[in-house]
Amino acid sequence: MRGLPASCTVGDWLRRMGRDGRGLSGLGKVNQHMVAEVLKRDKRTEYTLDTDATVIESEKEEAKWSYKKEKGYQPLLGFLFELGLVLGDEFRDGNVPAGSGMVEFLEACHPSQKDA
Repeated sequence: MRGLPASCTVGDWLRRMGRDGRGLSGLGKVNQHMVAEVLKRDKRTEYTLDTDATVIESEKEEAKWSYKKEKGYQPLLGFLFELGLVLGDEFRDGNVPAGSGMVEFLEACHPSQKDA
């Protein structure tokens, strides 16, 4: 039975994908396409956007101190609750407040903004 890859393996892959700036943006385009296709087929007319910022501890020298008094990062994620889809993500330093830039993040999560 196969399990999930180790977090360091996933991290290595993500760093390789993002090295030239094309890999991760390509992954984002695939996600946007998938979200659009799922929404076309869904019969609902109302959804809940669930946003969450989570502190991830890190021992990296460049990591910033969070409000939890831990060094790390605080990525912000936007989920379409009813369908379990990720609409947006933003990698942030640990010292960035969760509500900072929220209007722009919410606008970027709106599916109609993805095609613009």
